Amino acid sequence: MKKSTTMPIGIDDFKKVREEYYYVDKTNFIKMLIDGHSQVTLITRPRRFGKTLSLSMLKYFFSLDGAEENRKLFENTEIARAGEKYMSFQGTKPVIFITLKDIKQTDFASMLENFGTLMGNVYHTFRFLLEGSVLYPEEKEYFQSILCRRASNVDLQFSLKNLTSYLRRYYQKPVLVLLDEYDAPIQAAWDYKYYDDAIVFMRNYLSLVLKSNTDLDFAVVTGVLRIAKESIFSSLNNLKVSSVVGGGLPDVVGFTNVEIKKITTDLGCPEKFGEIKT
Repeated sequence: MKKSTTMPIGIDDFKKVREEYYYVDKTNFIKMLIDGHSQVTLITRPRRFGKTLSLSMLKYFFSLDGAEENRKLFENTEIARAGEKYMSFQGTKPVIFITLKDIKQTDFASMLENFGTLMGNVYHTFRFLLEGSVLYPEEKEYFQSILCRRASNVDLQFSLKNLTSYLRRYYQKPVLVLLDEYDAPIQAAWDYKYYDDAIVFMRNYLSLVLKSNTDLDFAVVTGVLRIAKESIFSSLNNLKVSSVVGGGLPDVVGFTNVEIKKITTDLGCPEKFGEIKT
């Protein structure tokens, strides 16, 4: 990867950042996940902390899709320097990467409609599953209902869970789920006063895929808020939460003092460190 001093303001695609912009190496997060992880890791940080970029990094590292090409993105990074023990995990998993950041409607019916569009787009990415005999006829019918945006409320609640099942069967490997800004629909529902309906939908949507799902390898979930566990994660026993102030993983999202010092040095303005820190 070429070295650049152009900062990736608002860029959250790991490939684009590595190829065109200045990159602060956060690939040690991959090593930490390989060394040991909970079934579900929830990372909460304020907006503009790089949460989406972190999940994008995980997608490019672990995904079976484009594995050979993606390997180049990790040249001269911490995970590459950690050795083949860790790089052997690169390109080995089916990955589902979903962001809920745009699910911010003013009423519950619109939220469901937007969810239908989102999941239709996600299913379109995996429409190769319709080929051959991996799916049963009734599963192909269900798959088409998601694709064509005619799924019911209940169908949408099961849509992410069912997709992990289909991918597990196709690849014969459990699935990595990366879910970005899980709390955006919940926050919008609170603001526009349809929280009760939304929380039931979101609790089922998340619990079905994250709890007791034998098709799930593990999941990393990000958000701005820590929604009360009793509201949405009450049934998840194996949940690790990392916030700004606790829970481990303090440096996997956001910049440390050491990293900011390196940034200011690399960009030729070390005298700015104190101002930035303040």
